[in-house]
Amino acid sequence: MPTKRRRPCLNAIEKVAINESAREAPACLPVCRAPCAGRGTAMDIVKRSGATEAYDGSKIVAAIAGAFSDVNREASEETLAALLRAAEESIAATDARTVEAIQDIVERSLMEQGYFDEAKAYILYRHRRAELRTVRADIVATAVASCDILSC
Repeated sequence: MPTKRRRPCLNAIEKVAINESAREAPACLPVCRAPCAGRGTAMDIVKRSGATEAYDGSKIVAAIAGAFSDVNREASEETLAALLRAAEESIAATDARTVEAIQDIVERSLMEQGYFDEAKAYILYRHRRAELRTVRADIVATAVASCDILSC
């Protein structure tokens, strides 16, 4: 029986809501960690919080591997490398720099390569995470409002 993956959780709500096992990019893959698609310059990604972080292709590989795992399929190292390469070429061509834009590119890359079930799993996972972010933001807003009323 395939193992479920566990993605990093951001808080206790997500830990309860998501019960998946960890999956990392295979160490032997030639994963781009700073230069994007061979451009030779480091690329910074704008996270949802607005903070910037150095591009790390292994995160894309781990997400793609997770999508394969969600549909009970094992992706070969060659497949993961090819999907990463396709995504990085699109990232370079579009100059995408936000997490959301890069995730959109990964979705398209999966579909363009014919991995429709995996793309659906990836999309559903993104949707679930977006819902959890909304719930977390609502909880924080409620806590802040309560604190203001109670003068915490």
